[in-house]
Formats: sequence, structure tokens, C-alpha cells
Amino acid sequence: MDMNTPETGSDFNKKMNQAADNAKDSLKNASDKTKDAVQNAADATSDAMGKAVDKTSDAMKKAGDKIKDMFNKDDHDMDDKKNTYADSGTDSKYNEEAFIKEWKTSYWTSGGKYEDYQPAFQYGAQLAENELKHLNRTWEEVEPSAHAAWELYNRDSEMSWDRNKDAIKFGWDTIMQRAKH
Repeated sequence: MDMNTPETGSDFNKKMNQAADNAKDSLKNASDKTKDAVQNAADATSDAMGKAVDKTSDAMKKAGDKIKDMFNKDDHDMDDKKNTYADSGTDSKYNEEAFIKEWKTSYWTSGGKYEDYQPAFQYGAQLAENELKHLNRTWEEVEPSAHAAWELYNRDSEMSWDRNKDAIKFGWDTIMQRAKH
């Protein structure tokens, strides 16, 4: 065909249809590649997140075990909280009297029984005694791990941190103030 000869309508339509088909094929290939890339990225992200969750879970378990070990030192059994101080001498009697006085001042009017708060008072006192023997940190330094340990030991009960944190802090303060004198 001569360059100066005009194309017929049929040749033009064929070329346009072929160009459209080529464009469709290119778009389909690009779309397929994009879908594959997105799927691969999603799979990689899912795998990475699964590994991160596993590592976080392992780290939390190890931290919980360390906290549990820390509070079980000196043969104190956290499951026997109510009797830890009641049977151990004059210091315990002083603690118990202070705890009862605080309960009457802060909790009695709300209808809470002393037995409901006694484990929290004792937990705070035990935390303070451990700190004095081992690390000597402030309440602000201890509170996050104390909170985590309390929740770990009491996760299946109604003894929430929010309900008991003031009693725990009072138990802590009782021992720390006595240690300063």
C-alpha cells in the first residue's frame, strides 16, 4: 500500500480493534500482577504479625513468670494472701490495725467488707517489703509491674486493680513509712 493512499474504513477498524485488544490484554496483565503483589504483601504482613504476636505473647508470659517469682520470694504464697500477715508477729498486728483503720475510713461506708480489701492491703505491704529487701524503688517505679502482677493473679476474680489500687498503695505506704522511722 502506498503511503499516499488513504486507508479504507475496514482497515482502520481492524487496527483500532487490535489496539483495543492489546490495551485490554495489557490492563489485564497489569491487574493480575497488582493482585499478586497485593496478595503477597498481605501474606507477608499476616506472617509478620503472627510472629510479632507470638513473640509478644512469649515476652508477656516470661514477664508474668518473673513477676510471679519476685512476689513468691521468701516463701510467701500469693494464694494464701489473707493469712500472710495475720500470723507473723507484732509488725503484722501493727499492719493489720492500720489496715482495719484505713478500711473503716475509706471503704466501710461503701458497704465493702474488710475481707474484700485485706488481700489488697497485704499485697501492697508485701510489695514494699520486697522492695526494701531487694531493689528499693519508688511507688511510681513499682506501680506498673504491681498492676500487671495484680491483674495476672486476679484475672478470674472481681478483685480489679481499679477497685483495689488505693488499698494496695496504702499497704505499700504503711511499710515504707515505717521503714523511714
